[in-house]
This record gives sequence, structure tokens and C-alpha cells, in this order.
Amino acid sequence: MAKLAQIYGVHPTQITRWKKQLLDSTLSFFEGRDAKGDNVDMDEIYKKIGKLEMERDFFSMDGVQFLTDHVKTKVILICCN
Repeated sequence: MAKLAQIYGVHPTQITRWKKQLLDSTLSFFEGRDAKGDNVDMDEIYKKIGKLEMERDFFSMDGVQFLTDHVKTKVILICCN
């Protein structure tokens, strides 16, 4: 503690107080997280995950290849007419 106090220019007692304050408030921080989590609509979260998975799959390499082939076909049809 003395070395930290010297580095930051504060009294060693202040560092001890900060440490105690941190340890005391850390528990209450995580306890408060559970109470907030109860109000979350899990159905909405699962719907969003499903939507994002579908979008990811669509824009995967196969989806991109499909779109690329489709555009090439359109370009060939336009150029050949």
C-alpha cells in the first residue's frame, strides 16, 4: 500500500479506504444485475437470435454465391440482347 500511495501521491489510509469501498460495492453491483435481468422478455431475445441466424445464413458464402450468379445472369442477358 505504501508504494501505491507514494506513486499516486495519496495517504496509505486512503488507498485502504478505496480498496474496502471497492470490495463492498462489487458485491452489490452484481446482486443488482439479477434484479434487472428478471424483466427481460426471453421470447423476444430468442426471436431476435433466430432472425440474426437467418440473416447470417442468407449472407453466408452460399447466399453470396447465389446473388453473384443471379447478377451475372442478368448482366449476360442484358449484354446479349
